Amino acid sequence: FSLEKVRGMVWAGLGMDSPNGANECDFDVLSIRPWTMSSLVAQRYVNKSNNVILVGDAAHAFPPAGGFGMNTGLQDSHNLAWRLALLLRSSSDRMAKSILYKYESDRKPIATQNAALSVRNYNRTLRIAKACYLDAQHPALLTTVLGSPPVSLLPLQTRQDMFRRLVR
Repeated sequence: FSLEKVRGMVWAGLGMDSPNGANECDFDVLSIRPWTMSSLVAQRYVNKSNNVILVGDAAHAFPPAGGFGMNTGLQDSHNLAWRLALLLRSSSDRMAKSILYKYESDRKPIATQNAALSVRNYNRTLRIAKACYLDAQHPALLTTVLGSPPVSLLPLQTRQDMFRRLVR
């Protein structure tokens, strides 16, 4: 995608047609690249001022293998929620720094472990497919063929059965 296309997509995602010169909401696109299978875990979950806290996909990104991204994000949210509730009931600045620091030290190792497990699962899936003489494009090609005439004219159940037999 071009820079202008990406900026337009972000503005649309924010529910705005255009920036209308609103500099307070402006942003910089740092890079544009296609998705590749990888995992990322943020270096820090809490900034030094304790006013920015990363949770879920903002803190980590995993390959789509095993549901680890969503589950880790939900666990992050739960962990942070009880910490923030505790902070709202406390007036101690010392406790705020301590409890938010602990959020990062509790959650980051779990995200790192789940990222590695997710990559391992993804690679195992590819090895299984290769052992069956399939490449990563095989299911996509089958779906395209089964969705094109004349095969697409067959009932859905018949096409699903064909897909299952061909992927075995």
